[in-house]
Amino acid sequence: MKNLLFTLQILCLSTASLLAQNNYTMTQNGSDTARSCSGNLYDNGGAAGMYANSSNDHFVIDPPGTNLSITFTSMLMQNYYDYVTVYDGIGTTGTRLVSFANGTSLPNNGNAITAPSGSATVVFTSNSYSNAQGFALSWTSSGLVSPTASFSVSQSNPAINQSVSFTNNTINGGGYTWDFGDGNTSTAVNPSHRYTSGGNYTVKLVTDNCTYSDSTSQVINVQNAPQFSVS
Repeated sequence: MKNLLFTLQILCLSTASLLAQNNYTMTQNGSDTARSCSGNLYDNGGAAGMYANSSNDHFVIDPPGTNLSITFTSMLMQNYYDYVTVYDGIGTTGTRLVSFANGTSLPNNGNAITAPSGSATVVFTSNSYSNAQGFALSWTSSGLVSPTASFSVSQSNPAINQSVSFTNNTINGGGYTWDFGDGNTSTAVNPSHRYTSGGNYTVKLVTDNCTYSDSTSQVINVQNAPQFSVS
């Protein structure tokens, strides 16, 4: 079934649109994370291959939005021996949303599954013998309200190489991108940065929750290096 799905995608979509998609393949016995607002996930066999035996794979879906919806689009696994499980949140301690190994039936009858926390962890396990085409799922994430970007700084007139801490005060944010104005960037929530040259630098914060975005900026005036003279 997964082969048929992939073939239909090739026939119906242009090469450009395929390249634009966020497609992910689980790593056998590995742990990966995707932060994109939408995407497609396949077992470790990829979109067209058979999954491997003796797998214990983890994949975290952690987009910046607050509303995460997951839909299984293909399923063909060894009945009652190989499982795909979806937990709400990051890790396997959250609510189990799906635990499925029923041959070709789609979890939740192919209807969307909501992860209340806005993130989810997909776990795929297979036994040591016999395999199949596996599964494919897609996800979308969205924000329910517009964010308001805001931040404060520990020092707006630092010396060269002095560490400046940035405190994120954004409301209803999701993902964060910082531009420190000197060619350096960060995606941390509350980053710190050192400037190696004096001058004025415009620091910009952009926040995005998959539906809405907002930005704000402040100027950091870095002191010039002290001048010394010998008389």
